[in-house]
Amino acid sequence: MTRRYWTESEVAWLRKRYSEVPARIIAATLDRDVQAIYRKAMQMGLKAPAERVAKAASERMRSCVNHGGRATQFKQGIVPWNTGRRGETFEGSQYTQFKPGHRPQTWVPVGTYTVNPDGLLEQKVGDDPGPRTARWKPVHRLVWEAANGPMPAGHVVVFKPGRHSTDPERITLDAVECITRRELMLRNTIHRYGPEVADAMRLRAALGRELRERAKEAEGHE
Repeated sequence: MTRRYWTESEVAWLRKRYSEVPARIIAATLDRDVQAIYRKAMQMGLKAPAERVAKAASERMRSCVNHGGRATQFKQGIVPWNTGRRGETFEGSQYTQFKPGHRPQTWVPVGTYTVNPDGLLEQKVGDDPGPRTARWKPVHRLVWEAANGPMPAGHVVVFKPGRHSTDPERITLDAVECITRRELMLRNTIHRYGPEVADAMRLRAALGRELRERAKEAEGHE
């Protein structure tokens, strides 16, 4: 194949128009390959405006024909190589597979304690697969549920003010309480108003709970 050299007029035209005209149009005008235009522009230190480069890339991504990744995408109706060959593996892969009953090096026995990123003491309660919350539970919630049963929907078990601890010996039933999520939100909000207002709002919430409990007891005796 005979090499085609660039003429002075082609170089001059490219220098003048590269920042204004898309490379594909320059290639068609000069009867050259688009990649040849890009290579020559790079040699000459020419750069297209960033906006045009971004627009061209976006058009290629949306194109069903020109997108470079289309050639390697799965086509509709393609049959995977392992169809009907359940459990079949490559030769030698069995040596690196986990064996039945395998435990990772991070495994710890049920009953282990840990402090989570929120500063709450958690205890491992099982080895069931799934999310971490299926195996680890906050100790203060375990203590409350051991005495009262499952936590009601829409509620959370929290430490009473000033009783937070990561010592399992100090996380006792009298140190925790079950409140609604709305009340938790209000608790987290009142701290913005200073300790005096926060204390007053906590007392008001506690009084409200006490009145509700007494009302329930009164109904039960009727």
